[in-house]
Amino acid sequence: SLRQFVPAMALADGLHTLQVQERDAAGNWSADGQASVTVDTTPPVLLTVSAPATPTVYRPGDRVTLSLLFSEAVSCSGNALLLALNTGATVAVTPPYWGQAVTVDYTVRPEDAVAALTVTRLSTTGNIPLQDAAGNCMGGGTPWVVSAGGQEVTLDNTPVTTDTGDNGAERDLESFSLLVPAGWNLISLPLELDAAAAEAVLRHPQIRSLWGWDPRDGYVPVPALAASSGYFAYAAEAFTLVVQGRRPATPGVVLERGWNLVGPGTISRSPAGTRGVGTCWSWQPRHGFAMAEPAAWCEPGRAYWVYADADGTIIWP
Repeated sequence: SLRQFVPAMALADGLHTLQVQERDAAGNWSADGQASVTVDTTPPVLLTVSAPATPTVYRPGDRVTLSLLFSEAVSCSGNALLLALNTGATVAVTPPYWGQAVTVDYTVRPEDAVAALTVTRLSTTGNIPLQDAAGNCMGGGTPWVVSAGGQEVTLDNTPVTTDTGDNGAERDLESFSLLVPAGWNLISLPLELDAAAAEAVLRHPQIRSLWGWDPRDGYVPVPALAASSGYFAYAAEAFTLVVQGRRPATPGVVLERGWNLVGPGTISRSPAGTRGVGTCWSWQPRHGFAMAEPAAWCEPGRAYWVYADADGTIIWP
């Protein structure tokens, strides 16, 4: 009797259904019998390596979370997965794991300085290839540039210099990065920039239009940039704005009576409802205006419409 069936040609990848009937000596046919089989001869591939959308610039001691997305669930038989980076370091993902997405943290070293963090090679501790459930082995691949919201990840080990403010306290030179979506945005800078850094922002090729706000005169051209001041900026396409500067020597955001366009120095609660402040509104390119209630978080780099009942200064860290 027939115990096995070999197709006349190789079956394509995917789900196949086999139908079987038996016939006895009198020529009577049995009811159909069915069996399904899935053919999988496609090896898995690494589709992307990504990091959080912000920040895009990391310094020594910072932790970068790398997320790997494969075309299907993979494993390497209990061995550690090794990621070789273009910094010269190797990151290990310890077993057990089995899945389509794998996440691992990398701490930036003092010697790391690359413009675009890249995974150059995948391997395992036992030289066992990554396999899918059908036993197909993953081959090599081209280097995978780490993407952070469509931008490259930069590792910057430039020595931090200090400056002394009017009160004698040292102020470190800091880097700040902001993802600017395409279209109109309300932005602010939490840092004071020197003349060259400010000019670079004013002449940035992706910023096609930039306007400031004066409570008495409305929208005004921007001859210079000031920390915590807000700006209405039009971006031709999404990009990451990266600046270096220092924290203001004097804390606080100065408000004039009426509407003000300002931003916080760090992530902070909305000032709405605090003494001297009425309401606070945010802006998103896709969704427009939204009220920032007192419990809402406001982000550095974003600007907000704040209504002040009178002239004054608020402490908005």
